[in-house]
Amino acid sequence: MNAGFCSVKITPEIGTPIAGNYRADNLTHGVFHDIFSRSVCLRDGDSLCSLTSVDLCAIAAWQVDAIRERVVRATPLAKENVTVAAIHNHSGPTTGVLTPGGERQDVIDRLIEQIADSIIGAYEDLQPVSLRLGRAEEAELPNNRRVWCQDGKIHMNWEKHDTSFWIQEAGPIDPELLTLSFHDPHGSVRGIIVNYTLHPAVLAGDNNLTSADYVGFMVRALSSELPGSPEVLFFNGAEGNVNHINPWDPDQIRGFKEAERIGRRVAMQAATAYASAEPMESPKLVSIQKIIPVPRRKVSEEKIAWAQGVLAKWDGKPITLVDGCPDEVYAQAALKLASLQHEMVEAEVQIHQIGDLRIVTLPGEFFVEYGLRIKQVAGQGRTMVIGLANGVIGYLPTPKAFEEGGYEITLGHQSYLDETAGEIVLAAIERML
Repeated sequence: MNAGFCSVKITPEIGTPIAGNYRADNLTHGVFHDIFSRSVCLRDGDSLCSLTSVDLCAIAAWQVDAIRERVVRATPLAKENVTVAAIHNHSGPTTGVLTPGGERQDVIDRLIEQIADSIIGAYEDLQPVSLRLGRAEEAELPNNRRVWCQDGKIHMNWEKHDTSFWIQEAGPIDPELLTLSFHDPHGSVRGIIVNYTLHPAVLAGDNNLTSADYVGFMVRALSSELPGSPEVLFFNGAEGNVNHINPWDPDQIRGFKEAERIGRRVAMQAATAYASAEPMESPKLVSIQKIIPVPRRKVSEEKIAWAQGVLAKWDGKPITLVDGCPDEVYAQAALKLASLQHEMVEAEVQIHQIGDLRIVTLPGEFFVEYGLRIKQVAGQGRTMVIGLANGVIGYLPTPKAFEEGGYEITLGHQSYLDETAGEIVLAAIERML
């Protein structure tokens, strides 16, 4: 096995639109952390693949296609074996996926070039390596953000209520943290992949500084902890309904101090996984890809009438929310989605098998229940699930969640697929496995 690494800074200029939240002032005011595109390229004989982690909220499928075009012109990598995944960072430049129309084309063009350069650089850095797979658990940080409450309804854990209002979380978390480390012939570590499931939304709509949220702190802490300061690539899991907020803790804070606490704790568990990692004997590399058509949700006449009524009263001024989405944005999305409701959406899934390890990519914010089911099928302790990869098709809630309601089910640019979509994708993944 050969592996190569390369990171390219993608920090935007001050004044660039930010992704992930709704802010009256949606421009960056400065830089707290530089943000990066970090790539690893793997080669086993004639088999090649690349995995790239970008400190963005989301990346569109057409943008990934443009990145792949640049990569295949410069390397022997096949398009279908190139993975580009966003960490779901709410403090990076917008790519127009979640807030269409708010992006700057010059910023996107530069991102496409920079991300492609990191993949090409990783290919050019290929060197012999051995691999080690590590595992740890961190169950204290994540929370299922959908909570059953005293009024008999699901509420989101970022809502402001008395602690007695909350009853119990409406779903699971995934505490598993996996590492895949790459070692040169002398045993020194060259790079490490960290896979963990936790929404990076510690820094949300009240932050105007560029950063990589808790992931930025984690990467820096882990790299400095390990000998040789290796490259650290973070890949988020099926984090659609998992965040850091504990609604029973009224003293919990947001902001950079909390992001640092979370990042350092994830780094500590990653270091534990690394320290106990087992060697992978003669790992072989196989990659497959499938494009899965999934249906959109139908938009009712009642929803269209509601949207028209909301927009008739709106003065058009930007709205600020630390979390969630304002009705005015939902209304705009509903009218747009009504015109697209009969079109199918393409969901791209990849599986990279490296020895006993399987890496499954998902093109959106799948609920954690789907990630757990994939691990049951593919093998607990040896399956990485990577969300927000190769495009974003919104939230993929479970059918049960559609019955319960809540933020992730509300029709909008972030949630527009039929309730069967997640099960369709999961069935295809099971066949691929």
